[in-house]
Amino acid sequence: MTIGSSLARSAAAAASTPRKLFHLLLACVLAVSLAPSAAWGAPDAEAPADALSAEAQSGSQPGLEQSDGEKPADEPPAEEVLPPVGEDAAGESVGDDAASPEEVPALGDAPTEGEQPTLSPAEPTEPTEEGAPAEGGAETPAQKSAEGEPTDLLEASPIAVTGSVVGVDANGAPQTWAAPTSLTLNEGATAADLSEALFTQAGLTADTGEGAYGWYLNSITPPQGGDPLGSRETTPGSGIWEYWQLFVNGEYALTGAGGIVLQAGDQVTWCYGSDGTLPGQVAASCQVIGLDANGTSQVWAPASTLTMIEGETAADLTERAFAAAGLTADTGVGEWGWYLTSITSPFDASLTLGWDQATGRYWQLFVNGEYSLTSAGDYVLQAGDEIAWCYAADGEGLPTPGEVVPNPDAPRPNFDSAWPGFAGGVVENRPTPSESADLAWSYGYTEGAGTVGASEPLVVNGDVYLVVANELRKISGATGEVLARTPLGGSISYCCRPVYAGGMVVVPVDDGSLAAFTADALVCVWKTPALPTDGFNNSYQALSSLTVSEGCVYAAFTMVGAGGVGTVGTLVCTRLADGAVLWTRTTGGADEGPGGYYWAGAAASGDDVLIGGEAGAVQLLDGTTGEVRASVDLGAPCRAGIVSAGDGAYLAVTTDGRLHRIVRAGDALMLTGSVAFATSSKSTPAVAADKAFVCGVDSEWYGTLSVIDLATLTVERTVRGTLGEALSSPLVSVGANGTYAYFTCNGTPGGVFSYRVGDAAAHELFVPQQDKQNYCMASVASDEFGNLYYTNDSGTLFKLVASQGGAGQEGEGGEGWEGGAPGTGDGDGNTGGNGTPTQPGSVTPGARKPLGGTISATHAPLSQKTDKADASKKERIASTSVDSAPAKSESGTATSTSAAGSEDTGAANDAPWTATVVNPWAVAGIALGVVGLAGAVVAFVRMRRKEGGRA
Repeated sequence: MTIGSSLARSAAAAASTPRKLFHLLLACVLAVSLAPSAAWGAPDAEAPADALSAEAQSGSQPGLEQSDGEKPADEPPAEEVLPPVGEDAAGESVGDDAASPEEVPALGDAPTEGEQPTLSPAEPTEPTEEGAPAEGGAETPAQKSAEGEPTDLLEASPIAVTGSVVGVDANGAPQTWAAPTSLTLNEGATAADLSEALFTQAGLTADTGEGAYGWYLNSITPPQGGDPLGSRETTPGSGIWEYWQLFVNGEYALTGAGGIVLQAGDQVTWCYGSDGTLPGQVAASCQVIGLDANGTSQVWAPASTLTMIEGETAADLTERAFAAAGLTADTGVGEWGWYLTSITSPFDASLTLGWDQATGRYWQLFVNGEYSLTSAGDYVLQAGDEIAWCYAADGEGLPTPGEVVPNPDAPRPNFDSAWPGFAGGVVENRPTPSESADLAWSYGYTEGAGTVGASEPLVVNGDVYLVVANELRKISGATGEVLARTPLGGSISYCCRPVYAGGMVVVPVDDGSLAAFTADALVCVWKTPALPTDGFNNSYQALSSLTVSEGCVYAAFTMVGAGGVGTVGTLVCTRLADGAVLWTRTTGGADEGPGGYYWAGAAASGDDVLIGGEAGAVQLLDGTTGEVRASVDLGAPCRAGIVSAGDGAYLAVTTDGRLHRIVRAGDALMLTGSVAFATSSKSTPAVAADKAFVCGVDSEWYGTLSVIDLATLTVERTVRGTLGEALSSPLVSVGANGTYAYFTCNGTPGGVFSYRVGDAAAHELFVPQQDKQNYCMASVASDEFGNLYYTNDSGTLFKLVASQGGAGQEGEGGEGWEGGAPGTGDGDGNTGGNGTPTQPGSVTPGARKPLGGTISATHAPLSQKTDKADASKKERIASTSVDSAPAKSESGTATSTSAAGSEDTGAANDAPWTATVVNPWAVAGIALGVVGLAGAVVAFVRMRRKEGGRA
């Protein structure tokens, strides 16, 4: 029996008997409640309880994009002042997630009448997963408003925060300029908002503003009057700077004030100083030098600087340093105070070193390079102390940091290399990602040591080689696990570009020496002496590329002078087989103007080499003697590698954003053409199919990739990445699906861009997860399977693979290195050049200044442009073509960008259970029920009237 027939019978009964009206009403309720089934007679008939809310959220707008950082104080906007290298806490920091002024409500601002209040970035405005409700199933304020809730629920809640300013008096001693002051701000306010309010309330005159990189603080005038206090070098030529340091809750801020969203109770302090500490704190470093299984000195924990409280001891610092480095040590407090008995090697769990009666070795304490006669528990730390624990016998003393003992007889493997060195590389038939890339693995190479220098990666025999600070590390290409590591016998303060050749990894270090290590066991085979620095006021840096040609390794080292300009450069020619130095050539000096080879790289030309430099000329050097055979002036510094274009032609890039074609004829060099492609560039080009691919930056400080026709020297296309100069050398992949170029930009989020030749714009191939987003000046490398490798300033090495289900370059794979890399010979060595990792005007006090560079993680000012950097990913990607109008959605469908950079339409696909399916029998039942009810009502009225008539 159907619901409809039952309802009809009930109606008929009600017509004859009023008491049965109840049955009629019950039947109607039953029919209405059961009839509209979600999927009549179909499986999965009932929809999940949260289905509609999840569907509604799938189209919610993406989270707010954030740029970061802050312009340092006292920076001339037009002059390229480059931050120094070498001191973690003293450098001006870069931010990771600074919000734009459009995203963060201004201090004290309230919405105008009828205006929707602005949501702060701290509010959970988007679901935790696409298409799913926020954690806990709670609806967002935006959803509640959409369902009719009052809009005043979106009002920002007030939060209480504290701000203070610590300046210096006339003698340079700390002095309170603004006592800790409690302020009430709207939720979502930033440290910049607090600072403006604090300065106003305290009556301080401060030079602040919004610049190309967001909010900045230049100087503050002392409350007692006098000249404004801004960045200044403590002693001329010292390289140590004092500046306004930002602290949040007592910790030195690594993000600009405009990018720090405050939480209730936060304490913000501006403190004038140079070492990243507040009054009452001291900064001290600690390192541990043990031995390997062969008894060779080995760094177990590199020197890392920690912030300690005044009055704490070397023992306190040691305990914290051991914990940060993950060292297992037997320590404690006994009758004679704190003691250290033994430490287990972090590289060999079976090796634990303690007192050895046979050798007389034990763990010795050194303070500032001197053996300590005071126990660690009794030694009170002073600012800048360098604490070292060294396993040695009495009288041995502290060894040279990273000391190595070469073994010339060590066997050298015959490994193939998919990426033997930095260059503008071109590969063919490798299935590199085309649409998007997934993260296969990531490796945090800082390992808790703070900011450290790192090299460009090599890919040899399926593994990745990376230089980190004072170590060479071999990393599994399959898993990202560290397979082996060895000290360099020196260190890099910023970066370097090693090369693989002859079964060895050759590494340059900052003292001007080269060391070669076997690619299998990382045994040092040879090491050249450090370059002399007598007569110069600075030291060398290993920032240039290596070239391998005709059995020799050519290396260039540079000294940095005032204003971040190279003043001295030395070329070194070393025999690959045994490390014998065949010749050196030093140029430049105080009276000779700019000199040196910052990120320059030589190109092989027969037995000779060509190289550009700071002086703005490309020189042809005799490969056997180093003598200059010819020179051509380019009019601007060349901070990039020279690349062969075939038929005796070579390409050079100058810092004014021009590509030059140079032809060698005998012992003469001729400039045969030039073309402007960017506002500035320090990128080594890649050459493929008679085209040059080269990166740079445009007038709005967007990173660019340009494709240049070499036959006509015309720019075919220039596409944009994100804000931040594109300093990378492009990786060009030629395959069946087309020609792709991969590049990075020195701005957040620090991902990888891909451009297919013929397209109108580049797109974001890969975006790191939030905690691994940072600036990026590195280039992209490839293995023989088309997987990609690169680093960014979060201290992470990434391996990327083509997305599951996404397109990859079609090809047979495994083809060798081609094109772009000068002097490759048998494919074992490559060179190239890169450029300045920071926008002009950036100043990082307290460290040495590389030529146009900064220490890792401070490659750009404290914030990015906030007028464009905070656009959605779709908007940034759609507007990346310089020579075409920004793309626009004609359908109006919202889009969102996945973590891998691919775009998906916001229109949701209906799930099976969301379709409305109507049961015809239920409809018929409802109709009969309604008819029956009407009849019952009529009958009931008649009966009531009849009964009334009887009365």
